[in-house]
Amino acid sequence: MMCSFFGQFKINGTLIRIDCDAQQLQRPFRADIAVLSDAQMAVSGLCSRLKGQVLNHQAVSRVNEAKQALLAGMTPDFAGQNALLQLIRDEVKDVIFVGDSTQPVYSGNLGFEALATRRWFNSSTGFGTLGYGLPAAIGAMIGSNSPVVSLIGDGGIQFTIAELICAAELELPLIVLLWNNQGYGEIRRYMEEGGLPLIGVNIKTPNFEPLAAGFGAGYRRITDKQQLLDALQKDINGKQPFIYEVDEADDFLIEMGKTFICFS
Repeated sequence: MMCSFFGQFKINGTLIRIDCDAQQLQRPFRADIAVLSDAQMAVSGLCSRLKGQVLNHQAVSRVNEAKQALLAGMTPDFAGQNALLQLIRDEVKDVIFVGDSTQPVYSGNLGFEALATRRWFNSSTGFGTLGYGLPAAIGAMIGSNSPVVSLIGDGGIQFTIAELICAAELELPLIVLLWNNQGYGEIRRYMEEGGLPLIGVNIKTPNFEPLAAGFGAGYRRITDKQQLLDALQKDINGKQPFIYEVDEADDFLIEMGKTFICFS
């Protein structure tokens, strides 16, 4: 997914790819060494093979350098998504982000840093299931007793929006950060970049305010940084789920993105 942000990423070296899906082993780059395995088996095998060996930690600095180079090339719109996530992270103690396949999650997988383990997980890689983020966030909230923010797009939420009534019935103060790009934005971008006709990506977007009310949830249209902070303070300890709708074209996101670029 990140290739659409920065152009084709060049790999200067040997690419070793481990994946449990044979078809994904060569996407989007052809691996020099392709290993078909699940994560547990692969990591266990590597640890066993490397046991007792002196490790070269230069790779850590190289990874950090590559990451910083990518962040430096991130445009303000994508940087704004990371800034938005950081703002919520710093405002809500011990918050867990549960992501769907949506733009802020793709950006966050590169630029966002959770403050602890088990605070950031999503379905945007691998199978990339649309609609996963909302029910998974409800499960995370029930299982952890921690504040939870569900990251989901206006297209993805339409697959499972009925689950909102479950959160309302359980009186969960779940925050659903709804990223609205009027359709399937990531797929649309790939079609545009590939010169393909736009088919099935410019879908009709519902009016989420009455839709939220119908499922027993609150609704806020977030248009600036301070409004978001004030809303979080009111809603995160309440007894009702809330949809926070953010439009990707909102000016405050671009301004936050400029700050994120400066201090990354």
